[in-house]
Amino acid sequence: MNNDYLFLENLYQLLEQGYGIEETLLLCKEITHHHNADAINIKLKEGIDFKDAILECDFPKQFLEFFEFFAMRLTISAAIRNALAITQTLEKTKKDLIAKMTYPLILMSFLVMFCLFSTF
Repeated sequence: MNNDYLFLENLYQLLEQGYGIEETLLLCKEITHHHNADAINIKLKEGIDFKDAILECDFPKQFLEFFEFFAMRLTISAAIRNALAITQTLEKTKKDLIAKMTYPLILMSFLVMFCLFSTF
């Protein structure tokens, strides 16, 4: 997952700085050694649109859904940036929620087991 996010972050930053798509993919491949750089490049050479090439790759499902939504109105780099920010925020929130709820759930399960033990 983190390698996907690193690749996408480098992709949108290089695109925003004005690099060409092919240059950007080559640089991203050198930086992150991500397999989707080659897949996107091959799809572009086949004549598939850059947005569709990204959507056909195996990125996280949530990212692809947000990217498809943002790509309707924004540039590709802005769509990647916004979709990536939302996806990372959702994952961080999920991890924080799990970390904060683990202890109370363990206490509740212990309490239920103790009540059952004391009843029988």
